[in-house]
Amino acid sequence: MIPQEIASLVEEGCLRDKVSCNVTSARSAAFYDWLRMNPDVEVRAMDYTHNILLLFRQHRFTAIGSAICTDLPGQAVSKALGYQQITGAGGALDFARACGMGNGGSIIALTSTDGTEEHSKIVPFLKRGDVLNITRYNVDYVVTEFGVAELRGTA
Repeated sequence: MIPQEIASLVEEGCLRDKVSCNVTSARSAAFYDWLRMNPDVEVRAMDYTHNILLLFRQHRFTAIGSAICTDLPGQAVSKALGYQQITGAGGALDFARACGMGNGGSIIALTSTDGTEEHSKIVPFLKRGDVLNITRYNVDYVVTEFGVAELRGTA
């Protein structure tokens, strides 16, 4: 997914190569116009943007994803918590696996609690019904507002 805020990064020269995406989160007609007219951005089909064999060949390909929760071994839940569906299918596992095949890193970024400060998003074990999105073998780092846990090689 490419957020509307990517425009400022591209315009400021922060990105070295073309940006490829398959979904946008455009909130304005001006952003769609910018996408259509910008040669540094391309909207491609999922068979390209999620192709592990193409992704891992990119030097230091790094995937940064979010999660609803993660357990201590590093398994990430992003789609459903218990029997409650939160989001649809995505490419988190594709991207994490591509990192593992290459020389990059798979990062899960999340806040440490659910916002009420009563429930931790980092749990000892996942609950029955939680839909595992990324296995512990595919998570290199978990990042919260308190720091980074390096999990690479611990599974």
